[in-house]
Amino acid sequence: MRPEVTRCGFCSNRLALKQLNQPTARRSGNMRANEPVRRALTCTSCQLNLVMPPFGTLSAFGATCPICGFEVVRIENSERHTEYKICPKCYNDPPSGREVNASGQPRGAFRCYNGSHARCPLATAVIGGTDTVCCVCPGCSSPCNVRKTNLFRVSCSSSHCSFAYFFPRFVDGVVVTDTTCANCAAKKLEVSFLRTMVPPGTPQSMSVCIWCDQAYRTVLELTGEPQPRRTATARDIEGVHAVARAGRGRASRVVQRSRRVRRGGSRT
Repeated sequence: MRPEVTRCGFCSNRLALKQLNQPTARRSGNMRANEPVRRALTCTSCQLNLVMPPFGTLSAFGATCPICGFEVVRIENSERHTEYKICPKCYNDPPSGREVNASGQPRGAFRCYNGSHARCPLATAVIGGTDTVCCVCPGCSSPCNVRKTNLFRVSCSSSHCSFAYFFPRFVDGVVVTDTTCANCAAKKLEVSFLRTMVPPGTPQSMSVCIWCDQAYRTVLELTGEPQPRRTATARDIEGVHAVARAGRGRASRVVQRSRRVRRGGSRT
C-alpha cells in the first residue's frame, strides 16, 4: 500500500504499510461493504508484521518509543476528527511492569497515552501504577499519585478535590520510589532534570521528598521556580464540602419523612 512509513526498532529499516489477505467470506461478497480492511506495518528484514488500526491515515510522528525503540505512528481519522499516537510494537505487544502501567491493556488496544513511562512525552497514565501512592492529600486525606499531562504533577485521586502540585518544565521524569520520608511519611520521588534548563553542577536526577528535602528546594530557588506547598486551599476542597453538605441534606430529608410517617401524617 505505502512503502517506508516508519522505522523498525530492531533493525532500523523502514516499515511498509501493507494490506493483509482478506477472509474468504469477504472475497466471495458475503460480508458487509463497510467491513474494515486489515493492514499491517511489515519489516522484510525481521519478517515482522505489526497489525495496525483499521481506520485512519497513518504517518510517522517523529518520536521514538523509549520502551522498545520503534518509531511512533500518528493515526488521523478525518471523519471522526480524532487523532492519537501508537507505537507499532507496543500496540501489538502491550508492555507490562510497574514503570509502564499497561498490564491491563488487551492486545491491540494500547495507545501511547495509556502508558506511564517516565521518559515518554506521550504517556499520561499514573506513574508507577494505581497501587503506588506518593502521599496523602492535605485537603481530603485521599491518596495522591504522580501523573503526567503536559507537565508532571502530584494530584489528589478524589474526583471532588483539585489539590495538585505541578513540577517545573525542566523536570522530564518522576518515578515513585519505595523510600519513605522520615519527616512527613510521603514516598520519595526520583526526579530527573533536563540538563540544558538547570544550573551547571545540578545532578541529572535526585531521589527526594519534594515537600521536605532542601536539595530539591535549592534547585527551584536557583531556577526561580515557586516552592511546593503541601497545603490545600478552600477552592481545592470546595467539591468535598459540597458533597458533604449534599449528603447531610439528604439525610435530614430522610429523617423528616420518617418522623411524618410515625405521626401518621405522611405527605408527598
